[in-house]
Amino acid sequence: MNTRLIRLREQRARLIERAAHQREEIALGVAAMHGPIAIVDQGLDIARYIKSHPVIIAAGAALVIATRPRHSLSWVRRGLMLWQTWRWLATRY
Repeated sequence: MNTRLIRLREQRARLIERAAHQREEIALGVAAMHGPIAIVDQGLDIARYIKSHPVIIAAGAALVIATRPRHSLSWVRRGLMLWQTWRWLATRY
């Protein structure tokens, strides 16, 4: 048999073994990140739900104003500042 062909087959076998080892390492890394990724995913789901139901935001704001009217003004200022910052960042990037 051709020695070049034998070397190519051996190299292919080594590469296949190396790829299998790398897949195992990646699988372990992804498994370790499953918990944090799931938490972030839940947070994004909640944010999307609230975004699609603005009545929830209005009800929450009304509740805050009704229970603590003094503190609500400072929260309104903070919210406005965060919203303006978000819009500024959204236009830049």
